[in-house]
Amino acid sequence: MGSGGRREDQEALMPQSSVVGGRKKVHLVLDLDHTLVHCVPVSKLTLQEYSASMQKKTMMISRNPTAAGDTHLLDGGALVLKFRPGVRSFLEEASAMFDLSIYTMGTRHYANQVAARLVRHASRGGGGLLSFVKVISREDCTVAKQKGLDVVPSHRRAVLVVDDKPKVWAREDRDNVVTISPYYFFGLNKGGKDEEEEEDKGELSRVLGVLKEVHSRFFHQLEEGEGGERDVAQILKRVRLFMLYHGPPDVSSLLHHHGRRRRRRHQEEEEKEEGGRGEDWSRIKRIKIVFRSGTCGVASPPPIATTATIL
Repeated sequence: MGSGGRREDQEALMPQSSVVGGRKKVHLVLDLDHTLVHCVPVSKLTLQEYSASMQKKTMMISRNPTAAGDTHLLDGGALVLKFRPGVRSFLEEASAMFDLSIYTMGTRHYANQVAARLVRHASRGGGGLLSFVKVISREDCTVAKQKGLDVVPSHRRAVLVVDDKPKVWAREDRDNVVTISPYYFFGLNKGGKDEEEEEDKGELSRVLGVLKEVHSRFFHQLEEGEGGERDVAQILKRVRLFMLYHGPPDVSSLLHHHGRRRRRRHQEEEEKEEGGRGEDWSRIKRIKIVFRSGTCGVASPPPIATTATIL
């Protein structure tokens, strides 16, 4: 049997999203380095870089005392690790929607050290005990130097990933990846800047908004009776397209509008079966909307034509 057949067999045995006791969760896989943390060997930092980093941290603590416990020494002081700003609130909110796992190309020893410190750091926020379903390291990869959802204990249609390097993932898994800008704290980052992210306006906050929207749409389909072919990768594509043209959506109003249109469509189908289209049919108009490239100040895909019903 080929590798594709083995993978399909594995997926068929894996659990999908969980709805247990009112708890609605899918699986979220989190990268570590430059996604949740920045970790460097102390030996690679000059004295000037290390001093500048500690001075920057002191300034952060003066503005936000909760940042006091976000820097750690690992391996007897050989490594210095800094949590990304906002990681505590991110993990707290994400754990309410997702079962969490870690996936790093670092060693198992390193992964377990960082995971343990993330758990302790999150617990200080008073948001409850954080846990990870699985901590995955490079020793677990089935293909050298490549991450894959084949080692994640959930069906790929119910798994989202947050990573700063989507290309490290198997090609068939990249549609599940929410890309985050890489985080650097020690020394100057690759862009030549030396600025710390804001906790409530940084990349983790932005990514959390995307995750919330995908989660809402995923389980809204279940409530509307469309649970058979739910796929977070397809939902993520639609969310990306929506945000490209409209910015972050208002989830509650979007789902209310979506549900209202669905109820109206069902009503129209019932009226057609009875031999009539109802009194309101004459008031329904259809228009064609074309999104053109060059809008929003970003590179856009080719024009997309869609038909909308105006009630």
